[in-house]
Order: sequence, then C-alpha cells, then structure tokens
Amino acid sequence: MKITEQLTKQLAEFLSAGNICYIHRQTGEVKYFPDTGGYDLADIDEELAEEFKEVEQEIDQYHELKPMPSRDSFKIMEGFAETLPGGELKSALEQALSNRKPFAHFKALIDHSPMRQEWFDFKEKAELEWVADELKWLHEED
Repeated sequence: MKITEQLTKQLAEFLSAGNICYIHRQTGEVKYFPDTGGYDLADIDEELAEEFKEVEQEIDQYHELKPMPSRDSFKIMEGFAETLPGGELKSALEQALSNRKPFAHFKALIDHSPMRQEWFDFKEKAELEWVADELKWLHEED
C-alpha cells in the first residue's frame, strides 16, 4: 500500500476532529468513527455502530490510528510559541502553557491574535508530519 499525501491529509483531518481511524492494510480504505470516550457508539448513531461492528469482525485486516496524544499536541503549541519573535504574544503564550488548563488558555489567546492563521498553518503542518510518522508501518508491511 502506498502512502499518499492525500491519505495523510485525510487522516490528519479525521484525527484532528477527534475520530479514531481504521486503515485497511490491503486496500488502504479508511473508516473513521468518533472517539466516544467509552460510550456505546449505538447510542450516538446506529448506522455507524453497524459499520464499526463490521470493522471489529475483521480487525486484523485494519490498522487503528488514534488521535494525537495530548502531550504531542502540547509540544506543537510549545513549538509554535518558540517560533514567535519576543513580544507580548510570545510571553502570553508561554505563560498560558505553564499554567493550569494550557490548551484552553492557548486557544483563547490565539483566537484573538493576529497570528491565528499562522498558528493553524503551523499546527496543520505538524499534524501532517505526525500522521506520516504514525504511518511508517505501511512501509514495513510492503
């Protein structure tokens, strides 16, 4: 199976939205389901629950890819703050990352800053790199 830029981008988008992805080892078909946090998927959507059961029945044919761990997301935020020139925003972001609820505080600062788009671009690039790294198993199976 070939790793394409399109596959990597698709997976990054699904994972960023909080989904768990299953990639068929032979065909490369992607199935994704919301990370229910332990709730029964059938309570959310019966059709998705049926599709998930089909994947579970052939789970050895799929590779599971879960959303990025929070420690990696935190590192991305730190990396972005480090790229900024010294100044008020950089200081505020570094402070937010050292306090309680760093994700919420970082987001609030970025959402009201002139660097909002730069953050989204930085984050997207980092997420694509993370997914590409997670997909290295595909090369090993070829």
